[in-house]
Amino acid sequence: MRVPEESVYDNDIRRCLFYARYLEKKKMGIHFNTSTPSEICKSVNEKIHSLIKSSYERVSFINNMKLECDNILVKLECFSWLQKNERAAYWVWFSFSELKTLTVHLPSASSSINIPGETFPYEIKIPGNIRPLAVTTSHSSRVNAIIHYFDQWDLNRFVDRRWLMQGITAAQIKLQILNSLRMKWSVIFTQKDPFGCMKNRNDENISWAWRYIKNYKHPLFNLMDLSPVSKEENELALYCAWDTTHNDDVGRKYFLSEFKKAWGQKKFRDNSKDTRVVNTRINKIVKEKLDILAQKNNKSIADTISMLIEQEYDYRHRE
Repeated sequence: MRVPEESVYDNDIRRCLFYARYLEKKKMGIHFNTSTPSEICKSVNEKIHSLIKSSYERVSFINNMKLECDNILVKLECFSWLQKNERAAYWVWFSFSELKTLTVHLPSASSSINIPGETFPYEIKIPGNIRPLAVTTSHSSRVNAIIHYFDQWDLNRFVDRRWLMQGITAAQIKLQILNSLRMKWSVIFTQKDPFGCMKNRNDENISWAWRYIKNYKHPLFNLMDLSPVSKEENELALYCAWDTTHNDDVGRKYFLSEFKKAWGQKKFRDNSKDTRVVNTRINKIVKEKLDILAQKNNKSIADTISMLIEQEYDYRHRE
């Protein structure tokens, strides 16, 4: 009969997937057809009991596995700011789409020269491209990909083990990276909306703005192979392109100037589609009265003339 300490029981899918990876790392790989916690735990327990015969060794193995899980996984609530903000999640997801290094601040790897409270910057390479983990079609898929990416991030391969020996866990380093990203995002989010001039955010206008950025002639944006498939995804990709631009203030200002000009021209073309030019001459006094009417109604001359014609027409053709 198996006692509870000799088996794994967990309803948290993230922990269950960690147990599966842990066994894989120990050359005890398992196979499971579903991703439900109960099925994964069942496969994990079967593998442990088939390969570790001693009850004492099984308990010790499982305790070590659970402890390492605690030290590696960041708590789910630490990702809540991404779950609440689609634009932030898109930005973080895209930020891990190419290989790069991130800076964290840690005590000296040599405990003999550590001073309480003093830290030093260290560069850590990210483990790879996040995009194979997600299809770029929904907010939830990107958030899940980010969480999974951090869960699979094996910092033991990238950091000095002497830090871990000092009690600094991989989860703490990951949390510092998350908090650093959150601080960077807060700076981005408080900036003026670069596309604030676009009041009408319908499908056609958002698609036009995305095409404008994709075809922009200067190397300001890193779009890679983004291919949004809906109005909402187009808008998120639009902001992501801006949020991840190079630190080129001159280039950004020039783009905004050109974009606003192009947007103004598009609005003019759209507004001109159903209009016709009418050339006519009217009495000077009538023109003055027309100016007064336009001013009082806060309308243009053209809109005022249209209003008067509509009113007269309705009056003549009322039942």
